[in-house]
Amino acid sequence: MSTLQQDLEQDQTSAIKLFRDCFDQTIAQRIFNYRYAYFDLIPSALLETDFKVQFKTESIKWDDTFVFKKEGLENESQYFFENGCELKGKISFHTKIVYPSIDFCKKVVVQFRSTDLTVRELMYELKLEEQKIIDPYMDLLNSQKAHLNLATIDKLQFNNQSPFGYYCDVIRKSRVTPQLNSSVGDYYFYQEIFVAHQEIKEAIATANLYKKYLSPILHNKDIYEGRTFYYPWLNYYDKMYMLACSLGFERLYTFWDRIVFMVYNFYQGGIPEMNLSFDNYLKKIENQINAKTSTLLFNPASQNVKWLMDFRKNQYLEITEKRHRIIHFKITSDWQGLPWSKTITNVYQNNLNPQELLKLQVEIYQLQDILMKHFSLCIEGFEKSLALIDELP
Repeated sequence: MSTLQQDLEQDQTSAIKLFRDCFDQTIAQRIFNYRYAYFDLIPSALLETDFKVQFKTESIKWDDTFVFKKEGLENESQYFFENGCELKGKISFHTKIVYPSIDFCKKVVVQFRSTDLTVRELMYELKLEEQKIIDPYMDLLNSQKAHLNLATIDKLQFNNQSPFGYYCDVIRKSRVTPQLNSSVGDYYFYQEIFVAHQEIKEAIATANLYKKYLSPILHNKDIYEGRTFYYPWLNYYDKMYMLACSLGFERLYTFWDRIVFMVYNFYQGGIPEMNLSFDNYLKKIENQINAKTSTLLFNPASQNVKWLMDFRKNQYLEITEKRHRIIHFKITSDWQGLPWSKTITNVYQNNLNPQELLKLQVEIYQLQDILMKHFSLCIEGFEKSLALIDELP
């Protein structure tokens, strides 16, 4: 069999044809290894699971320009080839869930670098320009998730069942009091709950990635006329950390919004739906328990309702204090909403006050810690809320 090296030395045209023909034969095997190059095509639920790909290339249009060269010393030389192309075809995924085949069109760059390889041994690098950044970033983000060991609701078991199985058993069970909206028992509403929890995890992992690079607020200082001025050098890592934390608090609020609507679906407590919030609802339930309201469906002695009321009084405020500042800064007394804008403002307003700056730095570092704590409380709250509903006749 003619080697690639011989083809390169004898005839560049035949080498190009060999390169392109071999790629045409092997592309179907490559997509699984380069799944993030196709992240816009692959269903998000599959990215962290095992799945099989059926990849049918209907056309490959190669760019006219390419890179073709010999590198290194004579006895240690290697050949490099790079060529861009446009792929058009169909892609389908085989897993426990059936996904329809979809059409795709993708611009990629194909390359190899080797010393002396036969046709059978050709190994290709399949790259998108963006993938040179995206893939290492995704690997780094996944390493943060593994390090933090955060298991989302959809990865756990409740009452010896899958989370969706347990959810369906409780929500779809026939009860004396009918549901306000039977669609709450659908897969879509369950998705609203566990996707919010997944996105809290993404926010925590992203924050953890940037947290180690946060700027020390008291590091830069100068003395002028006997007074010490502090000039924190805030950077992009600080901004991205606070952005991730902001998203985390918003998703925490979203999570509990869905949870309270799930419970409200079985007992409204006299609250109009348009006025429903986690805080309002649990406050109303507590008032009805204290007033011994005869129409209250929940058992006042229930450990599940006690857990939810205790959570509202002692933990939930940590979420709303941060989230309401981000969304409704106008209702705050100091007009300090977004963590990033609040930090910038306070850094320069307090550049002569190291105690206030240190207090601000501690507050910034604690943002992710609060998110971590509430990530676990979400799991407990999900289970307690379903158990509360299941107590109803």
